[in-house]
Amino acid sequence: MWKRKVKSIDKKVLAFIMIFLYYFVTRLYGISGHMNEYFDYDEGTYLMIARLINQGYLPYRDIFAVHPPLFYYMLALWLRIFGDNYVVGRLFSVFLGFLSLIIAYCIGKEVKSWELGVTFTGLLAMDPLLIHVNPLVFHESSIEFFTLLSLYYFVRFVKTENLKYAYISLFWAGLGSTSKFTILPFAVALYLTIFFSLNQEIFEHAKNASKVLLNKKQVFICLVSYILITIISMSTIFMWPSELVRKLMIVPGLHKIEVYGQIIPSAFLLAIWGILTIYVFRISYVDKLIRFAIFSIKNIRSAILLALAFLLPKLIIEGILGVMISRDYIYQTYLAQGGRGFPIINLFMYIGDKFGHIYNNTLELMIANVPLILLVAVILLVWTLDLSSEPNPVSQHLRVLFIVSFFMYFFVSPTLPNDRFLISLWLVLYLLLLEFLSSVKFTKKQLYGMLSIFIVFLLIADYGMVYQYPQGKLKFIWAVHSKEMRDELKEYILKNNLSNEKFYAVNPMNTYYLGLQTEPYYIDTFGLILLKDTNTTEILSALSRRDVKYYILSTWIYYKWPEPANKEFNNLISYINKNGYLLYGDSYKNGDIIEIYKLKEFPRWNNSEIALFSYTGAILIENHSEYIAKIYATRNNKHYNLRTKIKISSINPLIYDVTQYSTDTQVKFSLSIASDSLKFVLPSDSELIMEFYAPVTVGYSLTSNPNVEKILTKNHSVHATKVNIYYKDYILSLSGDNIKLTKISEDTVEIIGNNITIKITRERL
Repeated sequence: MWKRKVKSIDKKVLAFIMIFLYYFVTRLYGISGHMNEYFDYDEGTYLMIARLINQGYLPYRDIFAVHPPLFYYMLALWLRIFGDNYVVGRLFSVFLGFLSLIIAYCIGKEVKSWELGVTFTGLLAMDPLLIHVNPLVFHESSIEFFTLLSLYYFVRFVKTENLKYAYISLFWAGLGSTSKFTILPFAVALYLTIFFSLNQEIFEHAKNASKVLLNKKQVFICLVSYILITIISMSTIFMWPSELVRKLMIVPGLHKIEVYGQIIPSAFLLAIWGILTIYVFRISYVDKLIRFAIFSIKNIRSAILLALAFLLPKLIIEGILGVMISRDYIYQTYLAQGGRGFPIINLFMYIGDKFGHIYNNTLELMIANVPLILLVAVILLVWTLDLSSEPNPVSQHLRVLFIVSFFMYFFVSPTLPNDRFLISLWLVLYLLLLEFLSSVKFTKKQLYGMLSIFIVFLLIADYGMVYQYPQGKLKFIWAVHSKEMRDELKEYILKNNLSNEKFYAVNPMNTYYLGLQTEPYYIDTFGLILLKDTNTTEILSALSRRDVKYYILSTWIYYKWPEPANKEFNNLISYINKNGYLLYGDSYKNGDIIEIYKLKEFPRWNNSEIALFSYTGAILIENHSEYIAKIYATRNNKHYNLRTKIKISSINPLIYDVTQYSTDTQVKFSLSIASDSLKFVLPSDSELIMEFYAPVTVGYSLTSNPNVEKILTKNHSVHATKVNIYYKDYILSLSGDNIKLTKISEDTVEIIGNNITIKITRERL
């Protein structure tokens, strides 16, 4: 007996060593080197808020902040103790994720056995979604932590029927809601499940409802429902074949939800499903609803006490750190967020996105669903093999909790149906499914076979998330050069004594990482524009009044965001281009970019409409806010358009030092800007390539007949004294020493020569 116990302990210890080792390897790999401009906006926002808290600023009063305060202050305390940098900030999330693993084991052990605890812990350690969020400064690690804590005490309540544990469970859920509101649907479901369980008859009704919803017959009911809604949508289009009808009458879930009017077929589908479910299972619900109403009235005291257990931490944390700080707290954190999702159609939005990934062959974007897909596949196999299982009383409560949570997330809450925001729901589901599988009587061969397949597929998914994703090889958007570009920009700022100036960076991670001074209230541009409906004119006017002269634009702002954010960001870019001049620009061919602008101080620039940028590895020329051409150097048939760095060397006259890179070498030259012209001083062995944004006509004149202009045809070259390139309503007049021109294609021209000047004239048509 003693030997068997020692052997069991050894198994547990070995399992924990492997799980914890796997957790730390997958979370810490690349934690200091990986930066993604497309994704670290939120990290920068939270880190900046935490830093500003430590400097004496307060969220909601001094800083526009869209989440409740707990996470901000926990992060601020962590940074104050361990150091203020992004790696330390990320380690806070890793720490919370590690605590979550310990709690997950305790939950599994409490539900059934240490084996279930280890399995649940191992699944969370290998979950690709958690591998993604645990090493980042996101709220989700705190939501994982508080959800699991509340689940643990919920299980304790179910097993002991001691209300003390119910209150503690709701307390932790309430405390989690002061970190981020995405836990609220779970918290409401937890409250209702606990309240149902206070009466055996009421809870029996809830259990029966969960059995109806989690029943094999539901597969066929859903199939029939989808067949009928497909027929209804087809018939509607046959009757009224207009574009509006085609847009509205879709098959929800199979087609992506894009407009709110598509709630019509979604409601039809739900109605069909509801009627079929009531008919097939012969459900009588009116009497049950009346009984529940009577029970609620009779137990109003218990309902209030349970609600207070949830509300107490909210009243304390949000009251002291939110409402008492600013009258605007409720608006910033709750009311402004209300329109982000849309109840009722959330489920069909979520499913439609998943089917969209299948249609578009972007299957890697479903990586967060790998554990669920594998679990469902195993359960379907269990049903097929008709394997027996042993019921567990706790699982009945978990089923009810999951069903109510599912309903709250997808049909009641305005929370966006994003996997990252559904972590609480997935944690309950994982526990429920694992408990079910642990009760199935597998043979050893079946168990080891399925477990091996499960682990192999999770390992593959984790490899994709840990290694392939940061390489930019998958369909996830990833700015590969973010850290490298920020480090070099940091050197430029220090070298030019700009670190004491006041900056405004659209991506707050740039502000945080570069250690810049900024205006606290305006660090979350996206939140101000999308949630508070603040336009860029208001933001820029406020920044101007506060003497902000330096602006950082980077990869994040150039991404095509949903309207109205995209329009406002374009307005911001346009304003900075017109009213400022480029100090420093750096870009790669893949689209990674970072720039510093300074607002203009000299009136002489007001009449110049020429602007240049480093863009997709080349120089981008703009006139009258219209893109004209991308320019890069060539030498010995090698193109130097992998990367372009531009640094200002003189303000008056305006001259830039340009460095352009190929895969293994570089070319340096100078570029000066006058009111209507550009001048390139190239090395003698280099040429320029101009790639226009539309077809061009090239006219040239020879020395022998300077008054006659000829047209240069494709794939031909010419030495000319006078060259005009006609692009839309622009004329680009070229001059210089030993000019030779080759028209490579309809929109691309190669220029060879010394001291090349391009004068840009706009013809008024």
